Amino acid sequence: MKKLQLLVAVKETAYLDRLADYIRRSTYGEQWQLTAFTNVNSLRQYLKSGYPADLLAVHSSMASEIREAAGSAPLAILISRAGQPMSRQEVTQFQPLPSLLQALTAVYASGTEAPLPAEMRGGRRTVIAAVGSAASGIGRTTLSLRLGQQAGTRGANVFYLNLEQWNGSAAWFRGEEAGDQLSQLLYTIQAEPERAGQKLAELKRRHAGLKMDYLPPSPHAMERLSMSTELTERLIAVIAECGLYDLIVIDTDNRIDDVMAGVLHQADLMLWLAADHPAAQMKNKLALQYVKQRWSEYYDAFLAKFRVIAISRSPLTKADSESGMRLEGTLPYPEAEEAEHGGNAFYRSAVDRILDRLQVLGKGGVPAGSNHTGS
Repeated sequence: MKKLQLLVAVKETAYLDRLADYIRRSTYGEQWQLTAFTNVNSLRQYLKSGYPADLLAVHSSMASEIREAAGSAPLAILISRAGQPMSRQEVTQFQPLPSLLQALTAVYASGTEAPLPAEMRGGRRTVIAAVGSAASGIGRTTLSLRLGQQAGTRGANVFYLNLEQWNGSAAWFRGEEAGDQLSQLLYTIQAEPERAGQKLAELKRRHAGLKMDYLPPSPHAMERLSMSTELTERLIAVIAECGLYDLIVIDTDNRIDDVMAGVLHQADLMLWLAADHPAAQMKNKLALQYVKQRWSEYYDAFLAKFRVIAISRSPLTKADSESGMRLEGTLPYPEAEEAEHGGNAFYRSAVDRILDRLQVLGKGGVPAGSNHTGS
């Protein structure tokens, strides 16, 4: 992925050194290329020479001298004073570096009216992969997060979207308090749809270990139940159309409802987990029968997206694929300690094999082509 050019101008050399080191060591280094300045004249000359600039972040004392030279590039004003910034352009200079980069990304999004062009993303498009099953405790969240993590390790930019009523990802995002980010984004999609992309940039978080962006778990369990098929589709489209992601992984609930229909409309693939015990097999069979009854006109299109992933305590056992769905891989049964200890090597290698077999990503994280066209 071609990096965005971030130009930062402040007087403190030590500050720039810390910022450069953080970007280099963090996942933000996959998105931003930093060029630093301590002198406003040097920055002005750099811009006049025609070098690219996707975002400028300059101290407030330099802002008036650089506005004209900035041209159409979004401009973030770094302020030293304590308290909340007075405008969307203002960003507090001295704050935790992860928060600083999130704020700068939000300024970039607000100053960019269109999604990133395909050529800026190396010609890539966003692949949408959902993970589902009618059975409970089968490892939907484990697979969703490990799938995103392994894709991120390969260089893909990944967004994780949890659409469970009871969001199990909270066990993985330790230290992250539940928030109303999803509520805010859904409200913006409905009330001010033209600002939805900007709002997403403001609300999303980054997990360095899992190598993905996400929205913090919502404390509002009923919100998931109130979402319509249309709203679900629009939510997914906002994330896909922002142009920042190669892969969106959607962690679905075990219920088959309007949200699931929205996911199936938008997804390229549904990785459907099937266990080798009778109760789980029966639940999946009944769920698919319900899909056929309720959305009969879309059933064939939905079913074409399903890929069975067999779950078993034995790596040599494969569950039968029913209803003509394709068996694409086998995973060990997810153990409870995986979230805490980072997962075992066998599970990660199994996820890698699934990525290879499904050809979701090519070399360097480039998504393979599929039939997804968005909405």
